[in-house]
Amino acid sequence: MEDTFVSFEDSQDPSGCIWGPDRYMEFSRDPERTPMQWDNSTLAGFTDGPSSWLPVNENYVTLNVAQQEAADQSCIKNYKQLTTLRKAEVFFSGELAFPVITNEIFSYV
Repeated sequence: MEDTFVSFEDSQDPSGCIWGPDRYMEFSRDPERTPMQWDNSTLAGFTDGPSSWLPVNENYVTLNVAQQEAADQSCIKNYKQLTTLRKAEVFFSGELAFPVITNEIFSYV
């Protein structure tokens, strides 16, 4: 997902709003807190209600969880593979060594 422009009128973040319409974007956290884009349905599948707390990014039609799960390769599939790999025994009971190759190279195996 990408950050979404949130106008001052739509902004909900007090940390940004206290700076007024000219500077709110410097301090607002709203662009990265917009609704999760689950699918390409109305309001990106985030809510069945008539509106959401913050605006949904316009790219929700093509950039959403359902689209990434259907793709051959995607960020969400990579993330799931890495979380599965993290559960492998070697990650919690394996050994780690730091052999010195040269003073300019940090290595580990």
